[in-house]
Amino acid sequence: MLTADDRFAILDVIARYNNSCDAFDLDDALVALTENVHIVLYGNNSEEPMAIITGHSQLKQALEPRHKHHLSIGVQVRHLIQNPQFLSSDGTLAELRAQVVVLYQRAADPVNPKPRMVQSGTYHYHLRRTDIGWRIAGLVARSCGVYSADAVYDLQC
Repeated sequence: MLTADDRFAILDVIARYNNSCDAFDLDDALVALTENVHIVLYGNNSEEPMAIITGHSQLKQALEPRHKHHLSIGVQVRHLIQNPQFLSSDGTLAELRAQVVVLYQRAADPVNPKPRMVQSGTYHYHLRRTDIGWRIAGLVARSCGVYSADAVYDLQC
């Protein structure tokens, strides 16, 4: 059973990861993850993963080009996590499922700067208590909808 402090710490580490990714601060995002984090991404309701990422270096290799591209076209990303549900815990491992909505906003677009939903879906987090607190050890992300800022904004990038 998780204590209230554990629940807050888990929600905090999830928020840290998402906020850091959205701010393009990969070094801070990695602090929220175990060294051997395992991430599986499913797109557009697919049964086959579109990406499997293991460890900090693979995650940086996957995210750095994407972040650079978003910056080059003036896109800000926002992950909105809602309805977190704790599924299980034994005190050292925990599972949490949440709904996610991802927004892209072109800050540099004076005609239509409104956020646009790019995808929605669920995130299933696997967390581990470490010597320095709770960390994300695994993430299974299942999304549906458009998966590209270029497609949302009809860009030819």
